[in-house]
Amino acid sequence: MSKNEEEIERLLADDSFVAWIEGSASEKEIAKWRAWLENDPARKQILKEAQSFHGEIDFKGSRRPEVDTELYRLKEAVDNFERSAERENETAIFRIHHKTSYSNVAAVILLLVTVLSIATFINPPEVYQSDSLENAPRELITATTQNGQQKALALSDGSKIILNANSSLTYPSQYTGGDLEVSLEGEAYFNIVNNPGSGKRSFSVNVPGGAVEVVGTKFNVNTYDQTTEVVLVEGRVDVKMRDRLSRVKDSYVMAPGEMSRMSLPDGTINTTRVESDMYVAWTQDKLVFDRTPLAEVAKRIKDIYGVDFQLNDYELRETLVSGSLPNNNINVFLNTLENMLERPVTNKNGVIILGEQKSETNHE
Repeated sequence: MSKNEEEIERLLADDSFVAWIEGSASEKEIAKWRAWLENDPARKQILKEAQSFHGEIDFKGSRRPEVDTELYRLKEAVDNFERSAERENETAIFRIHHKTSYSNVAAVILLLVTVLSIATFINPPEVYQSDSLENAPRELITATTQNGQQKALALSDGSKIILNANSSLTYPSQYTGGDLEVSLEGEAYFNIVNNPGSGKRSFSVNVPGGAVEVVGTKFNVNTYDQTTEVVLVEGRVDVKMRDRLSRVKDSYVMAPGEMSRMSLPDGTINTTRVESDMYVAWTQDKLVFDRTPLAEVAKRIKDIYGVDFQLNDYELRETLVSGSLPNNNINVFLNTLENMLERPVTNKNGVIILGEQKSETNHE
């Protein structure tokens, strides 16, 4: 962790500083922090970053936040990431970039676990000449991520994928052209380009109890529970529910800005309109909420970082969270949460407890 990050963490653990940046400080506190700021010009940047980490979050759910600007910035950041992932090896199906949070691996972060359907490898397999690809072995490779880790993957045709934490993607070690099929457990964001060849290529992501079939599109898939969520950013995808014999039970062709939930227990697909950029914010280390129940926020944290959340106060379950939050530092997250909820927050052996009367604060 850099010195600036350590300083930001220390400041956000100071109730007086938090009151100052929230505009609720006393005159004495205001004078103190103004003097602190004026004594060192470099502190202006530290203040700016601290305000960003603190986030403009409304945990009371009394109003809808101005999230449009944040969503626009997220969209621009995702587009910039996609443009920067250029090809390195034409023979490779995927190349991988690792992206791990600099904070404790038990960091509390909300991330969406999505189905990722493209081939990736760290150690390239044997390279076959084009005239022998049809006879190349069709071995499968599985790319995995751990708590707090992400992987960025690039297909040689320009397609790009980001695999979220606690996820796995299985794909063929060699790609001979034509249709491509992958399997996802967890969460991933896909940007699949149209087949550069003359024919149409089918790209399919297998998920529990169904599949997502793509031609060229940007979408996110989450398979953490028995319900798979597919959010379409642009393009077109066809979601299908299948029975144990792989027969199609239900299907739906999605439009941009829609989220389809594929329920494994009842074999149905339900679709609603959503702000799609909110569901891909995790690719840019941001969590964006819009009147989201705290219980759902806690579940997202568990899915991505493998930590449990214990809500001792029943009223907290109905608390609504709105706004954006950086997702790469557990201590900043917990301190912000404690200040905004006005409830004690403790981290005991990997279990985050809200509402418990604590004798000492332990955010390590």
